Amino acid sequence: MKLILLYGPPAVGKLTVAKQLSKTTGISLLHSHMMLNDIAQIFGYDNPIRKKLEFEFKTRIMEEAVGERMDIITTGSITRDNSDYYRLLMKLVKEKNGTVFLVQFKAGKEALFDRVKHESRKEKINSVEKLEEFFKKYPENLEKFGEGEQLVIDTTRLSPEESAQLILKQILS
Repeated sequence: MKLILLYGPPAVGKLTVAKQLSKTTGISLLHSHMMLNDIAQIFGYDNPIRKKLEFEFKTRIMEEAVGERMDIITTGSITRDNSDYYRLLMKLVKEKNGTVFLVQFKAGKEALFDRVKHESRKEKINSVEKLEEFFKKYPENLEKFGEGEQLVIDTTRLSPEESAQLILKQILS
């Protein structure tokens, strides 16, 4: 089983590339917004209950996927508030002799500031002001997560298809 974890700051293109990668490979995609948006409509985004439920639901889904030895693509903006979840995912996969592929996404701040306003980000961080607040609150989000060798992709000038191809080359090599 493989866990492909695409991580980086908001608006860097993680979900867009993950969808392309899933479409190309047939690997299932589990991303935060699948549950986050629905739970946030009930409890609010910053409510600790929302964070707790999101963690519990995503963890249970991953436990079942690992038990079934399914390959999974997942995405995240990793911060001190959620890094334990991603460490747990990696541990679950490694305990079943699976392989974890970490892919760090980066982009220039101007590119992020342009992208954050796109209409596809309606239920995400969707303004320069909110993105700047996020960076101030979570500066660690721009840093490398985890140990070992990782693929680092600068999406400033790459299309989602080009980024997905880089990931495929890394996984298949």
